[in-house]
Amino acid sequence: MKKLPKIIGHRGAAGLAPENTLAGFRKTVETGVRMIELDAKLTSDGQVIVFHDENLERTTDGRGAVAETSYDAIAKLDAGRWFAPEYEGTRVPLLSDVLDYFRENDIAVNVEIKPCPGRERETALKTLEVLAAHWSEDAPLVVISSFKRLCLDLAQEQAPHWPRALLTDHFEEGWKEAVQELKAYSVHGNFAAFGKTRALDVQLLGAQAAAYTVNDVETTKILFSAGVDSIITDRPDMLAAWL
Repeated sequence: MKKLPKIIGHRGAAGLAPENTLAGFRKTVETGVRMIELDAKLTSDGQVIVFHDENLERTTDGRGAVAETSYDAIAKLDAGRWFAPEYEGTRVPLLSDVLDYFRENDIAVNVEIKPCPGRERETALKTLEVLAAHWSEDAPLVVISSFKRLCLDLAQEQAPHWPRALLTDHFEEGWKEAVQELKAYSVHGNFAAFGKTRALDVQLLGAQAAAYTVNDVETTKILFSAGVDSIITDRPDMLAAWL
């Protein structure tokens, strides 16, 4: 199994360009970082888009819940001007289009299944369906992650050949058992929850340790010294330059 790269772009390069957009992913590629994390979410009509929030307001000029909005309506929204005027006209992309771009440019991907409440099963199944159609065996590394155990269970059941990552904010009780049951490839944890031995705890279970979301060199140094394998960052330019 391939190792995680040292640096992974968070939602692309969320500190440099509009998150979860093709413009942001292109900016990440310019930094030299070769793996990108993104969020997969379902529209009201069952299209898998790359989007983080349950609602549209923060990163688009739309309003309302993603789960209650069709893809045709979302596709018309501006997803860039909120970040900076030069990104006006940026759109919310389909996961399929993003995967095609990554594959063509030899970029590895961490797909976080990010379901709206109550839509865990359908979001996971549709995301896996899109991945199967747009990610070949000879493509770069793909890692499927989620905070929702059901999503990871479905990934293990439907696509056991793709690596799975357990997402955890505080290394909640039972996380070790979850890693073993899922045969997890990696554990992606909040950087603040990594002490001196947490990375070793993960690695002793046969998994790799990734810390999110780290946007400064000093914290990165501390985490690497503690044995963390990979850093997920909004500023891949800064950390890649230091590395």
